[in-house]
Amino acid sequence: MRTWKFLALAFQTACASSIDDNPPGSGATSGGGGSASGGAPSGCSSDEKLCGGECVAISDPHYGCDSESCSPCPSHAVHLCNAGSCQFVECLPEWGDCDTDPANGCETSLAADAQNCGACGHDCAGSTCASGMCAPTEIASGLGTPLHMALRDGVLYWSEVQGTTRIRRVDTTGGTPTTLVEQSAETFGLAVDSTHVYWLDSTGDDIGYHALRRVSKDGGAGEVVASISSAIGMVADDLHVYVFDPQELLRIAKVGGAVQSIAAPTGLSSGPGTNSAPAVAHDGNVYWVGFDTNAQPSVLSVSTGGGTIAPLATTTFPLEARITADASGVFWSENENGYRIQRAPLGGGNKSLLVDAQHPVLALTTDATAVIWADTQTIFRTHKTDGRFGTALSLAEGVVAIAADDVYAYYAGIDGSALGYLKKVAK
Repeated sequence: MRTWKFLALAFQTACASSIDDNPPGSGATSGGGGSASGGAPSGCSSDEKLCGGECVAISDPHYGCDSESCSPCPSHAVHLCNAGSCQFVECLPEWGDCDTDPANGCETSLAADAQNCGACGHDCAGSTCASGMCAPTEIASGLGTPLHMALRDGVLYWSEVQGTTRIRRVDTTGGTPTTLVEQSAETFGLAVDSTHVYWLDSTGDDIGYHALRRVSKDGGAGEVVASISSAIGMVADDLHVYVFDPQELLRIAKVGGAVQSIAAPTGLSSGPGTNSAPAVAHDGNVYWVGFDTNAQPSVLSVSTGGGTIAPLATTTFPLEARITADASGVFWSENENGYRIQRAPLGGGNKSLLVDAQHPVLALTTDATAVIWADTQTIFRTHKTDGRFGTALSLAEGVVAIAADDVYAYYAGIDGSALGYLKKVAK
């Protein structure tokens, strides 16, 4: 696991030094003894001492910082000599002062310690730690191509395509997946509540998704909740499903009933597919990435009760965007002219750059303190308010969806054999 807390420290003195391995001839070991010859030994200047038969600077942290000892400053750290004492500056890469005891330096290997993997306190929850990242745990493999995934009450639900389209479930602890629905029609979108799984269904006779359907979480016959002329995406809250068509945002009660238009135009131009209508419902509002009335790419919102669409922040072209929201703000990706994750207040205002990524952002969600996200190679965890504080959780390929609970990040993807998988990694 790599930490993103980068400190650029330039010291204008020869007194700063990193202590890792003791230099040859020091006559000392980390935390051990070793005495210097008293006074200025023959052949050594007044600011030197004799250690292991060599004259060394009294203020060299490799040999301690006082004239009476050759024991180095605590290991795996950068120190300064200050008034004859070792002054800690920072740990060396992949080492941590996890016991907060300066006397033993940076004692923990963040590259290999499963209780402090990549950062102090990051526990791999029973998995191993290598190169600063926890090994992921496989939940299911050999699946069809996953499209969407949702997490609810310790169970993962997802849609996949492998000849037919299936909606399936499996416990987060693993086991044999259960197929809830299998059909020839394509599906798009997925939402889960306490009793049912919801998705958009294509009749196959036209471009677009023409029915909102649901099935019990325990399986059984699916049913049509509402018919729709065309749809390009959906999100849900506790009572309603919100469906985007190319011009309107529609609200449909989960128990069925009239289809209501609550906002138009939505500013969405993308068609059906896994990258369409990036949107999220949170705390009485729906948020999505589209175009404002001036055709400016924007993060937009509207009350779930309907009303005027409000632009919250400008952004880049929305087709490949991902978006999520919680009480701390709205978070979305930008994959044009670079790769970024941006943040803005729920009520609108100046956006702030959270992550300047190296690769396209494929999926993101939040937990209590962080944004959990995936690029084309890695799963990351980044603090919600300060992008300098983040960690790489695990290597991953072909990620299409991500979710999180208190302990794990869960992700669905496509492996090198073009088969789908579900995995989890400790956060």
